[in-house]
Amino acid sequence: MEISGKTAVFGLIGSPVSHSLSPLIHGRFADSTGVDSVFVAFDTYKSDLSHAISGAQALGISGLSVTAPHKIAVMNFLDRLDKTAAATGSCNMIRFTDAGKIGYNTDVYGISGALLRHTDPHGAKVLILGTGGAARAAICAIAGFGGEITLWNRTLNRAEAAAELARQNLGINIRFTDNFDSLAGFDIIIQATPLGAGDLANISPIPNLELLTNCKFIIDMNYYPAKNKFLADAENAGIPASNGVEMLVLQAARAFEIWNNVDISKTDIDGAINYINSLRR
Repeated sequence: MEISGKTAVFGLIGSPVSHSLSPLIHGRFADSTGVDSVFVAFDTYKSDLSHAISGAQALGISGLSVTAPHKIAVMNFLDRLDKTAAATGSCNMIRFTDAGKIGYNTDVYGISGALLRHTDPHGAKVLILGTGGAARAAICAIAGFGGEITLWNRTLNRAEAAAELARQNLGINIRFTDNFDSLAGFDIIIQATPLGAGDLANISPIPNLELLTNCKFIIDMNYYPAKNKFLADAENAGIPASNGVEMLVLQAARAFEIWNNVDISKTDIDGAINYINSLRR
């Protein structure tokens, strides 16, 4: 592609972002749809978050994706939230418009689609690990499938707060806990903590997956590295599992569609997933 003065610029804010696959994914979508755009990752510290957003808008950047650790804090600097971002209390995408800065949550779309590629989540008993932005998106996704949710976090009051947010915003009651002693019989486990990502790849939030009997599917929303200790433990326990690549591609596809008012075909989405996985074997 050729970059010109008319090329639209989109970006990712978070920290760290040097490992991000988003520029590759959005580049493929730009090629397949013919949208004249580029996508760049910007390492952004929390103390600089408000300046980064206002600066991006002032420079004419068309939109931003938002990743850890900013998905919750970023909402303080936006003018409006779409219904999914408001319901989750988490934002992973910003669209700059004449009416202001609008926040969206396409992670819900991503996690829903990723689960449907592997299992039937309707009415499932689901254990969600974590209470951050990714976990909030998972709660919303499972609520949409009518699932029964148990939320785990090492800090019980954070789990309680996330459960209360779900009650207020989604009208659902979910169980919360800070231990694994009484946990068993889950159909799906969603790992949404930072454990297992990057330098934490050799740390699993669950000390013994054998405690979680009869699980049908596990998804770790981290994707870097491709297989961490949690996923290796799942494989050793004979539990089908997937990392976060499919969710990443699906949420990116939805963001690209919203930003550019285009549709991305299933073929192009599958192609992006297969391409990213081929780089990581």
